[in-house]
Amino acid sequence: METSVTHAMTPEEEVEALRNFQASTEARNAQIDQEAKTGDEHTLDVTVHTHIPVLTFRYINTTIPLVVIEAEVHYLWYTVIQGAKYWKAANAKQDTLVRYLLHAKSKGTLTRPRETIKEDGDDNLDHQHGRLEVVPCSDGGKFWSDLPLFGQDLVAEWTNRYYQSDYDDDLRSNLAAFVGRLVSVGIYNGPAACVLSLFSETLERPRPLVSAPAADVVKGANDAEAGTGLSIENLIHALRQMLIYGEGSIIVLSNDSVGVADGNVPPDSSGLGELAIQSRLSSPGFNPDRWRFWIQRLEELAQCEDEAVAGSARVCVNCMRYASEAIYGPLAGKPNWEAESETGSS
Repeated sequence: METSVTHAMTPEEEVEALRNFQASTEARNAQIDQEAKTGDEHTLDVTVHTHIPVLTFRYINTTIPLVVIEAEVHYLWYTVIQGAKYWKAANAKQDTLVRYLLHAKSKGTLTRPRETIKEDGDDNLDHQHGRLEVVPCSDGGKFWSDLPLFGQDLVAEWTNRYYQSDYDDDLRSNLAAFVGRLVSVGIYNGPAACVLSLFSETLERPRPLVSAPAADVVKGANDAEAGTGLSIENLIHALRQMLIYGEGSIIVLSNDSVGVADGNVPPDSSGLGELAIQSRLSSPGFNPDRWRFWIQRLEELAQCEDEAVAGSARVCVNCMRYASEAIYGPLAGKPNWEAESETGSS
């Protein structure tokens, strides 16, 4: 039995449908925020789980305009990001969330009803089924195979909010753990840019070791805080969680020089930081030389006077060195026991 569909909307009807959805977005996002802030036991995983099949049905069986469906997809990704931020890094619900994304991705590239396109698009149709082969979203991503708009929304969270001084350190670590999990299962579009950005911001930019006490913060004009930049302390614990939950997969990005060339990624996300340039690194993006520089910086931080920072740096170094034992290529390393054996016999 064929699924019945309604006729495609006129441009005016599309604008009105999008306006109606957007009018409720603020209230819906507020509900998501309220649920997320209940803490580690919030149930946004259920919201995501139930929303994916609804979006799937609307995409393949209705003529709802793509711009409206994209607005709903943005709402889905907002729910995902907020959910991950408010679950602790060790919470198994983060793994559940990754599984839901993989399940959506496994549906492959979906098609839309013929009624959603104009007659002049007939050459692109699968005439047997009356469907388009591909109807990409505005970011070029296919539905669901590319998890359309997810990379764009995740990078927007990272670049617009993640490094703000009022972004809670625990939330920063939680989201970093989620990104590490995504990389560990091969979801790179978006997460890879976030990984590169966090390494660069933590290890390649001149920063104080720890944050200044609130009483020592200098006030500027209009009582605005001057110098509210983050310290290494604010970032290195997030880097630690990212490496732990990346489970040895993050090294692959540098070992294989994986590109993050994406129109949604700001140029400074992959550019070299000041300290990296001073060390005569010349290639931006992921590459073996940059990975080695990060290890060198972490080894220096592991010897610093602040034990919390030093402890996280040591964990990061251990994660990165252990990861090198399970790969081939320029960053492949010898197992610790083998290296120690050679040292003892020399």
